[in-house]
Amino acid sequence: MYGTYPTKTFPNHYSIATGLYPESHGIVDNIIYDKRLKTEFIDIRKTNDAQYFNGIPIWNVLERQNITTACLFWPACDSPINGF
Repeated sequence: MYGTYPTKTFPNHYSIATGLYPESHGIVDNIIYDKRLKTEFIDIRKTNDAQYFNGIPIWNVLERQNITTACLFWPACDSPINGF
């Protein structure tokens, strides 16, 4: 496993979950600024909006195969991504 740049927690965690680099999954920092809403999300875990998360995390891949999963304390855990 290789770390990604930027060396921030949430971009790296979501890279592990999706297998994508930050420029592909869209999480490039621990803080998100939404120009449309003019809002800054200091803690990305509080964003339940799937529009911020590209890629399909491993727990969604497994659920699509009818495998029961649990996810705690990971970015996008409680965001419905692609219907899961």
